[in-house]
Amino acid sequence: MLKRSALLMVLLAILAVLVYEQQNQMAPAPDASIGQMAAEKREAGNGGKDIAPTSRFDTEEELDDVDEETDEDTGESDAKTEQASASLVNVSALMGKQEKDVVATYGDPVRKDPSAFGYESWVYTNVDDGYLVVCVEHGEVVSIVASGSAAAGFLGNERASFSELEKTYSFEENVPVETDDGQFTFRLTGEDYKMRPLAPVDDYWLQVYMDIHTDEVSSIRLMTDEVLLKQKPYSLSYTGTLPERPELAEEQMKRVEAANEQQIFERTNHIRAYHGLPSFEWSEEVADVAYLHSKDMHDEQYFDHVSPVKGNLADRFNAGEVPFAMAGENIALKYVDGIAATEGWLNSEGHRVNLLHEEFTFLGVGVYEDYYTQNFLKPQS
Repeated sequence: MLKRSALLMVLLAILAVLVYEQQNQMAPAPDASIGQMAAEKREAGNGGKDIAPTSRFDTEEELDDVDEETDEDTGESDAKTEQASASLVNVSALMGKQEKDVVATYGDPVRKDPSAFGYESWVYTNVDDGYLVVCVEHGEVVSIVASGSAAAGFLGNERASFSELEKTYSFEENVPVETDDGQFTFRLTGEDYKMRPLAPVDDYWLQVYMDIHTDEVSSIRLMTDEVLLKQKPYSLSYTGTLPERPELAEEQMKRVEAANEQQIFERTNHIRAYHGLPSFEWSEEVADVAYLHSKDMHDEQYFDHVSPVKGNLADRFNAGEVPFAMAGENIALKYVDGIAATEGWLNSEGHRVNLLHEEFTFLGVGVYEDYYTQNFLKPQS
């Protein structure tokens, strides 16, 4: 067997918050710690609009936020199907089961999304107060992402604390995985261990997304060895052969990007609902601006709110003819999917402010490959 040893480092996450308001502009604070904002303001060159401070933070992947306003929204589709009560179901019982078992338990999904990892994501948005994604490959369940009541049946307590979980699951910073194709070791950083620990459970893996600000579980992800090794969510050393992700044609990638956009939007609104906040409305115009920024970051090879070609957020909204009273943007890079990016934003104080902002009413999401952009908006009166 071919042997090699490699260390795959997870990129540092950069989290920033940028808020635009009318009349004044606040410059970014590139060296600010989490939650800090620049104290100084400078005039914006875009119709007198203000740009709020930017905060940057170091964590596992790259994230960024900006707030803007828009005047139009596209009502998000409300397709629903009858689904079982998640509070009575242990989702782990579906791992390794067939499609018919999923339908027998939860009914038909709201939709079936493609993924970058070869499986199809069955999305359930109305399972009690939870959000559930069942991932099916070759007719078999290979991964599950669950929050709220959808996770409660597995954990027993959907909002368990980290210390409570440590008593039940074998979390470690060095996690060995052995398959017929090789020996692998994931190496979690201290932040990884606190924010998204990993533990073996029976014949699969449990990844827990913690909300470090409340010390509660936000969501869980169950997955097989193959899914874990395809996603590579942590630094990794190994001997042997890693499973390969499928090569996607351009049109296939576009469908995956659209799926991530929709899942980010839905998961964000589930997070807001848990915190007693109204759901965002979707804005297609804002989503177009967000998508163009994700694509621009990819094409120009940078990661920032300010484009070397298209300027800052206000410039980009003006170019898209999207008026705003206040707006914000979150950006992320190198997360395995949209749900993982959303959980990362939740754990950054600055990004969290945008996610849970009481004045923003519209949201647009744009994804290009593994670049993610969220734009939050408060329309002009």
